[in-house]
Amino acid sequence: MDLNEVLAESFTPTTDEDWETLSALSNQIFDPRSPIDDAKLFSGRLEQINDVLEAVYQKGGHAVIFGERGVGKTSLAKIIDKRVAKIMGRITVKFISCGVNDDFYTIWGNAFNDHTAGEIDPASHFKNKDNPYEVYKAIVDNLTDGQTIYIFDEFDRIRDKDALFLMADLMKHFSNNPVKATVVIVGVGETLNDLFDSHESVARCCSQVKMPRMEPNELSAIMSERFPRMGILLAEGVSDKIVKLSQGLPGYVHLMSQLCLRSAIDRKSTTVTEDDLKFALSKAVDKADQRTRQDYYKAINSSRTDSKYEEVLIACALAESNELGWFYAGSVRDPYSKIRGKQMEIPNFSTNLANLCADERGPTLIKSGIPKRYQYRFANPLLQPLAVMVGVQKGLIPL
Repeated sequence: MDLNEVLAESFTPTTDEDWETLSALSNQIFDPRSPIDDAKLFSGRLEQINDVLEAVYQKGGHAVIFGERGVGKTSLAKIIDKRVAKIMGRITVKFISCGVNDDFYTIWGNAFNDHTAGEIDPASHFKNKDNPYEVYKAIVDNLTDGQTIYIFDEFDRIRDKDALFLMADLMKHFSNNPVKATVVIVGVGETLNDLFDSHESVARCCSQVKMPRMEPNELSAIMSERFPRMGILLAEGVSDKIVKLSQGLPGYVHLMSQLCLRSAIDRKSTTVTEDDLKFALSKAVDKADQRTRQDYYKAINSSRTDSKYEEVLIACALAESNELGWFYAGSVRDPYSKIRGKQMEIPNFSTNLANLCADERGPTLIKSGIPKRYQYRFANPLLQPLAVMVGVQKGLIPL
């Protein structure tokens, strides 16, 4: 039995072989590290999906998908062809991953890696021409009866400034001279300008698809669409607690659900209980993304036993913030007081806040603004829910 068979209809584990099957499938049905590329497993994001589809259907339309790390941008991009192909025929999707050593010509060379340009590879051909409109010409020359969608993932990793300018210029040319091709840019950034290094004119020729953190109902759907198909139920309150712990990031719903599921499977139980959730919390740090684990330990590391960096970090994770994740020092006061069990004021943790913004600790936090009105946010958004989970695990905050 494979994953598709389990998803096709409800599955009730009864025999030892059934439980072994579920154990083997737990890594597929909940996957905190890999983007979702199966439409059957993709939950929520209807507004963002519609925004991208509008760009695809619109003549000369293009899109930029941006947002925090870990909110599901790549997953959204990967299911575009799954959703579009059901409505429109003859769709070709080319998915290109960008890297730190790429430039404008290499990423487009990768887009044409199944073509040749005489005796040289496409990237070298484009570089030799040294003209961004040569890419447009290549697309026109290779047009078919259908639509081609070029998806450039992790665009924020490109360090070559000329690449950003040339891509913006090419997208404007596409918009002014439309063909049956759509460019979709995907990357980490608070705004579109973060991806294009303030080349603001690109905003006029593409749809801006902001990926916020997921809503509670969308996160709940990740679990409600999976557990029942495996014959597994969630005890009352477990789903809500996983949603709360995830802080809007779907990867943590996958991680906690996967660990809860394994715990229930080990007990051969068809119900995930709060004890399974506690087990998942005990394993969360070790099973989280490696970079995020490193960021956590770097943030709290201190030779002094009374440094309180861990407590301040957890308080920051609980601080009330705006939609972009920025919070003030005053917002840390209440959660830090609850963690310490007594009233605390800003001077009690201001040094910790300042040091968490220093390179020696990551920096864990990014600071913006003016003295006495500084705002802070997590440099790595994935660190925020992990800090909350550690706080619950250690009894510093209630579950």
